[in-house]
Amino acid sequence: LGVREWEVSEIATGSGTTIGQASRYIHVTDETRVQSAPELMQEFGHEPYYITTKMDGSSHSICIASDGTFHVFGHNFEYKDDGQSAFYEFVKTNDMEVKLRAWMREFGANSVTVQGEWCGEGIQKNRMQLKKPNWFVFTVDINGERQTWDTIDTVAAAIGATTVPLEETGEDFLSAYPTEESLLARAGENRCHAYPGQCEGIVIRPQMVKHSFILNGPLSMKVINNKYLLKK
Repeated sequence: LGVREWEVSEIATGSGTTIGQASRYIHVTDETRVQSAPELMQEFGHEPYYITTKMDGSSHSICIASDGTFHVFGHNFEYKDDGQSAFYEFVKTNDMEVKLRAWMREFGANSVTVQGEWCGEGIQKNRMQLKKPNWFVFTVDINGERQTWDTIDTVAAAIGATTVPLEETGEDFLSAYPTEESLLARAGENRCHAYPGQCEGIVIRPQMVKHSFILNGPLSMKVINNKYLLKK
């Protein structure tokens, strides 16, 4: 057909008008369940770790690319600033672009992507029973590199965002959780007391960012709460 370049056409959806693939700028979030890759536990080994709540919503991100452009994404697509995306309006209302650019200037970052879970009424049945929509940050990439929890917390605070709840930190992962069964039991404890709904599960990451040869990317895994699965 002689096609040289194809640009995604604008598509109106219930979440907003999409104008392109999110993967042009960010790594699409999709944590691997430990049940499908139990060998991830050995990659964690005896490393220090942290556990956060797996929020039940929709993955949404903001990004300032290396060319200085600002982007807002859902799980798979970029949204247009046309007043149709509730998440884009949330970002604008809270001046997150301005705040993120100010943080980047102060710390000399070339590009930053902030990823989080968009939760609330009308999103995945609002199982966290939130009274108003909120965005819970779980990942920050600076210049293409994933950051530690301390930096995630710092950037979230700088832009006025909420992080996912930090449930636990520890110094030796395999000593604390030597088996899949122990992880499943931990996920079922529902330690996320800040929200009344049944929590979907937990996400586990090393305190220092570590490459996973199994995932071919940063090491991370999720454990879904079986009580949640049975109920929902």
